[in-house]
Amino acid sequence: MPTDKQPQSSANGLKLNSAIRFIELFHSPITAWVVLGLSLAITVVAYIITSSAVKERAQDRFEYQTIRTENAIKERLYLYEQVLWGGVGLFNASTEVTRADYANYVKALQLDTKWPGVQGIGYSIPIEASQLEAHIEGIRAQGFPDYTVKPTEPREEYSAIIYLEPFDWRNQRAFGYDMWSNPMRREAMARARDNAEAATSGIITLVQETDNNVQRGFLTYVPVYSTRAIPPTVEERRAAFIGWVYAPFRAGNLMQGILGADDDQIHLNIYDGKIKQPESLLYSSESAPPESNIPDLTKDVTITLQGREWTLYFHAVPNYYELVDNGHQPVFIAVGGVAVNLLLFYVIYALYFLNKRAESVTKDWRMIIEQAPNALIITNETGEIVVTNAQADTLFGYAPNELLGQKIEVLVPHSIRTAHPELRESFVAAPKARSMGAGRDLTAQRKDGSEVPVEIGLSPLNTPQGRLVVASIVDISERKQAQHTLEKIIEQAPNALIMTDDKGTITLTNTQADHLFGYRRGELTGQKIDILVPEANRAGHPAHRDAFFKAPKSRLMGAGRDLAGRAKDGSEVPVEIGLNPLTTPLGNFVVASIVDIKERLRAQKMLEHTNRQLQQKNHEMEQFIYTVSHDLKSPLVTIGGFAKMLSTGLANTATDKQKHQLQRIQANVDHMETLLSDLLQLSRLIRQGVDKTEVDLEALLGSLINTLEGPIEAVNAKVEICKPLAIIQGNERLISQCVQNLLSNAIQYKDEQRPLTITISTSEQAESVSLIIKDTAMGIDAKYHEQIFRIFERLDIGEGTGVGLAIVKTVMEKHSGQVILESELGKGSAFTLVFPKQKNKD
Repeated sequence: MPTDKQPQSSANGLKLNSAIRFIELFHSPITAWVVLGLSLAITVVAYIITSSAVKERAQDRFEYQTIRTENAIKERLYLYEQVLWGGVGLFNASTEVTRADYANYVKALQLDTKWPGVQGIGYSIPIEASQLEAHIEGIRAQGFPDYTVKPTEPREEYSAIIYLEPFDWRNQRAFGYDMWSNPMRREAMARARDNAEAATSGIITLVQETDNNVQRGFLTYVPVYSTRAIPPTVEERRAAFIGWVYAPFRAGNLMQGILGADDDQIHLNIYDGKIKQPESLLYSSESAPPESNIPDLTKDVTITLQGREWTLYFHAVPNYYELVDNGHQPVFIAVGGVAVNLLLFYVIYALYFLNKRAESVTKDWRMIIEQAPNALIITNETGEIVVTNAQADTLFGYAPNELLGQKIEVLVPHSIRTAHPELRESFVAAPKARSMGAGRDLTAQRKDGSEVPVEIGLSPLNTPQGRLVVASIVDISERKQAQHTLEKIIEQAPNALIMTDDKGTITLTNTQADHLFGYRRGELTGQKIDILVPEANRAGHPAHRDAFFKAPKSRLMGAGRDLAGRAKDGSEVPVEIGLNPLTTPLGNFVVASIVDIKERLRAQKMLEHTNRQLQQKNHEMEQFIYTVSHDLKSPLVTIGGFAKMLSTGLANTATDKQKHQLQRIQANVDHMETLLSDLLQLSRLIRQGVDKTEVDLEALLGSLINTLEGPIEAVNAKVEICKPLAIIQGNERLISQCVQNLLSNAIQYKDEQRPLTITISTSEQAESVSLIIKDTAMGIDAKYHEQIFRIFERLDIGEGTGVGLAIVKTVMEKHSGQVILESELGKGSAFTLVFPKQKNKD
């Protein structure tokens, strides 16, 4: 029995191997390309065959339609000829055909309904020149007083249309018309008369035409002889000839009546004669002129109708092949065939790639696991480890594959190992991706028994072999060390530091923070930050905290407001708080740096008290200056008066020494009066406010120069004003006083070694306007630059009071501006008065 089964098993194996090789061969790229090539070839052949069949059907249909149209034109014009011969029969059967007889005959034909395309049936007679007047009078006597033969130019032979029915407004335009006068008409009329047969004219424009919808036309004539029978010779025919029964045709209307809307896929052009040229085009079914390019399907047919040759030119529309029955069939076959071919190619190729992917999927996912940055461990539902990567083996100190087949609990610390199976089973029962041990510090056990802090993410994985659990494990030893370092930094910070999460829970404090608010070490951790907010502000604090985390950035808390923190005993501590956002893998946090400002506030209050005392002293000094300058002015006036009286009384008797002494008294009195005047002015400046307007500097400087004209000319000084000058917001009177003091100082301290030039200009900055007064006077040594702006301080030279520049400084301070001095001894000075711009008020 075994010997019988072995060959059969071997045969089955060979069959299986053959089947596998066949499947591999069928699913190979070569097979896909071969199948694609063959199927495309079949599609091409099918396309060619169907295209040929469609073309053949189209050509047959084109040939049938052209023959049908040709026959329709011949038959219709033959019938119209018979109608005309019927008119001849009317004349032959009657002794006299009156106008009424002729009208009744034509009316009985029902041209509008049974003979579409014919404009009417007429009768024209030849007229000799000698009979013309009598003919006209005879017709007029029949009730047509305006009748005449047209055209009216004299000629040897005439003809006239005397009957034309239906006698409507269009045909009345031809009444009396001499068709013999037109060469094209005359040729057909003569041919009909001489040959005793119907004759059709060439292309003419009917006299019935108006300016609208003008069509080309033609006429068909049949002769009427007085002998009733047709004479045998031309001479006899001319002698017996009495008129023509004829029909005028508008080509467009005629062909519409013949062809109708039979086939708009084949166009027809009718040419008069054998030459196809625009001048000989009688009719075209196309709305636009024929295209110059030659269509795929065309046909020329020459027919002879009533002795006139016409060329019928048929041509199909460009897409005629597509318009016939199943015309798109080749395209459908080509597109459908290519689509099926590509689909078949795609299926075979896709099967090849699926096979290859199925072969490499194990290698791929193994490679992915190995290249993952974290340690990965995969277990089955019973907790048995089925896959680990190199990172996991290294993290836990195991050799490659050493963990495979062991329970996951081998990596769980002994302290919690017994409880772990129950936790694992609960996860398998309700699997979902989540972090393991959220909110707890996790550790895992290495092979050597040591523990490592970790973070673990769990993800279920469903496979045909069952449900697996993928554990992604991150070694957070470095993070823990960094956290410990951060705690040390916070602890060693000079200020109180408190760190909270985005929910307002305190996660970390330093000793300074605990001491500031009166808590024991670690007592604040885990509590809400609101516990440190005064009760008056506590309700609104969560909204402020949420707003900060929506747009986190380093900033001061409660800028512009007095902040206080609430200590454990309920007291409030004045503080300044700086907020700094901190983003970590654990979430978003904020670090609050808190400074106790009790001492600063105490020092600030002492400084404010000192400033108030200084302001009081300044006020008392201002009052003293005012009182002294005011009270001393009256005695000085008296002394000055007595000095002048003495000078006058002793003018002739006083000695030179006495006169010099009196002059000294008078000079000192004048100097003291000037000093007291300046002091009064300075006192008023200090006490009064300043009203500001726009100051026109050009007008102000012009007035000052006129005022100082005498002193300026006395020292031969030159004043230059650099225009245009900017507009300054200020008090015009005080600015004038400043400028006058500076000009007077330049004149008073003129350098005798060079001429004095004073230049006045302005410059404009973003937030200020500067008035610059520059001179070439003596200049001021740099060591006196600050001193000269103090009251009673002046240089040793000159006779100033030492108050003028103090007034300038006070005026600029009143304008919230400043005066800047640039000067060097022997090179002149430049005083810059800086005025702030007036800010717009919203």
